[in-house]
Amino acid sequence: TNDTLTMTFCTYPDLSNTFDLVILICCLLFHITAFSNILQIPFLKRSGGLFDYSKFASNVSLSPNVPSRLGMTMFYLPSALVGFYFLSLWWEDNEGGDHPKSRGALGAIMVTVHFTKRTLESLFLHKYSGSMPVSSSVNVSFGYAAVAASMCIYSSKRESFGLDDVYMKYFILIAFAIGEIGNLHHHYLLSTLRKPGEKEYKVPHGGLFEYVAAPHYLFEIIAFMSMTIIAQHMTIFLYFVAVVVYLCDRAVAQSEWNRENLKGKYPLHRKHIVPFIF
Repeated sequence: TNDTLTMTFCTYPDLSNTFDLVILICCLLFHITAFSNILQIPFLKRSGGLFDYSKFASNVSLSPNVPSRLGMTMFYLPSALVGFYFLSLWWEDNEGGDHPKSRGALGAIMVTVHFTKRTLESLFLHKYSGSMPVSSSVNVSFGYAAVAASMCIYSSKRESFGLDDVYMKYFILIAFAIGEIGNLHHHYLLSTLRKPGEKEYKVPHGGLFEYVAAPHYLFEIIAFMSMTIIAQHMTIFLYFVAVVVYLCDRAVAQSEWNRENLKGKYPLHRKHIVPFIF
């Protein structure tokens, strides 16, 4: 029964529920996007037009361009607002009640923190020098907002943490903190590579940049893993798989770009995303 499934480690989507069905369809579409470069799907791969952004872009665009800072902010701001919305709903329902034990509250807090951090980084930390198609911003923004909403809703439907779950709760919180702080630290290192007015790309150094091309992606995966465990829902787990594939693919692209454009400067021993392994 559905109740039995809910009590197990992972809740499964109820296909008779409209919300579950819509989120599952969005998830499957995100999977197509995540695997698009591996499968060379036209219009969806890195250089295809719909997700044509960052240094991997090849000037193929299916829509007007916007400044990169605005486009990247559009990626994350709607999801941050979704997090704040669900956090406010939880606060009103509980009237400042038993905060630490509420899984729904933790889910909303984590979603809000993650996407607010990414929004602020896009506005104030990252350095941009170009533009990007508005279609990229709209598509990614919609996908992230769907993930954010489903994480908040599904985590609120799980039982609150009890005494037997204390270690799991702290594991989730520690993993989330490591993911967010590690991601922020490596974004900061990237932001210090070029001085004001400089446009030349340089070899990143410091932190895990000494071992991999994209450590910020690794820490983003860790943060997303913790949010996936909070929700304990199969659709969110499938989203997580897609995120891992997507970020690993972009890490490979980053390695290839570095080796091609920073020849003689970029250390060839560096892996893509996981030190010493991949």
